Amino acid sequence: MKEQLNNQLLHSMWRWRKVLLIIFATAFVLSIIFSSSKFIKPLYKSTATLYPINITSYSNESETEQMLQILESYDLKKAVIDSLDLYKHYKINRDAPYANEKILNHFDQRVTVKRTQYESVKIEVLDRYPKHAYMITKEIMSAYNTLALNLMRKKTQEYLLIAEDLFKHKQHEVDSIKQLLDTLIIQTGLIEYNILKESMRGSFQYMNSSSADDVHAVLSEKSLELYYNQMLLEGEIEVLIEVKSEYENALSDSKKIVVFSDVISEPTIPQKKSWPLRWIIILISVASTMFVSLASIIIIEQVQKK
Repeated sequence: MKEQLNNQLLHSMWRWRKVLLIIFATAFVLSIIFSSSKFIKPLYKSTATLYPINITSYSNESETEQMLQILESYDLKKAVIDSLDLYKHYKINRDAPYANEKILNHFDQRVTVKRTQYESVKIEVLDRYPKHAYMITKEIMSAYNTLALNLMRKKTQEYLLIAEDLFKHKQHEVDSIKQLLDTLIIQTGLIEYNILKESMRGSFQYMNSSSADDVHAVLSEKSLELYYNQMLLEGEIEVLIEVKSEYENALSDSKKIVVFSDVISEPTIPQKKSWPLRWIIILISVASTMFVSLASIIIIEQVQKK
């Protein structure tokens, strides 16, 4: 039965060979014409591959996932659209209803961001003009670094405020102890604490090895208070130095410029169109035309037989 159908099909094709040949040639020529750039505007693709670095973890997400979130964010898309005036480039009226949704949909259709098997991120941009495809890719990379830097600075700014408050508080404590020491020096008649320290070296050595009662016997009440506050001041100054160092580091972090991606593959201006694939259009057009033609011939022959 199957062999009979095949023979019948071959017989029909041979009988209608001239018609089929004309249809094939016509479909082939028309598909070449209508798949040309005059009818279908070609799209050019520019690509870049990035690897995330210097990204601070906010949760259990990987650095690659955080990079994807930034690259797919509304803020990044808006920054690229405004920077390159893509409303004008895509011929979308800013004042038209739903203009924002239209430009974002158009952007999403032309820009693809995907994760690779090696935990890097690939950016693909399609555009009718090769240079614009390249420019949009570069602008996406730039906007990504800007947004990532702003996120980092927001976090470091919070830490900076805490470090600054702690530094000011510790500085105030140190200043208060210094003022107290100045008052005690005047009251004890000593110009500097070092004079007390040198003049009473033996007494201090005795203090380190004696009980509190013996210490009070050696020093006057004011001199003893001066001694203890000087010890306190030295300890607070050490803490102040550490706090100041943390504050200066936080201040430096809040101002430094950091790059948040290693560029594995730089974008280039594409030389060949990426879409449409002309040979696929021609193949599908000719194949579908021939299929419809054969089906029509079979139906015609069946009707003639009846």
